[in-house]
Amino acid sequence: MSEIPSTNSGRRTVLVVDDEPLVADTLSIILSKAGFETMSAYSAQEALHAAREKAPGFLLTDVRMPETDGIELAMQMADEFPACGILLFSGHATGDDLESARRAGYDFPLMEKPIPPAHLVSYITSCFDGERSPGDGAGLAEASSWGTMRSRAS
Repeated sequence: MSEIPSTNSGRRTVLVVDDEPLVADTLSIILSKAGFETMSAYSAQEALHAAREKAPGFLLTDVRMPETDGIELAMQMADEFPACGILLFSGHATGDDLESARRAGYDFPLMEKPIPPAHLVSYITSCFDGERSPGDGAGLAEASSWGTMRSRAS
């Protein structure tokens, strides 16, 4: 397994996206305290703009958001930033929500809200360290219900 590249600053950058600013900002604070550089965005459009300004090593995004949802965002990020790890999270996502991405050849891990901070930090750290591929949801099941959706095969 390959490591997720760090940004030019040498820090591991995580882009956190949720249309609820409190959720995005809280997750960013948790990840910052764990040593990650973070960026918060409150919509898919804002996230894409931020990513194009400074490519993140990891995307953590809510599934259900207005306009463009997190699954569509994850697919765009996987295409534009293939080295970026991706983890979807939701309090309401179902298998039906993920079906369009699967049909398009994508497979991303999905974690159910609320996200236990220790499991989230451990998962993202192991992706950056190359201990698991960014699409590997192993270890998330201990903390919550999850499904996997890996990035599209080349």
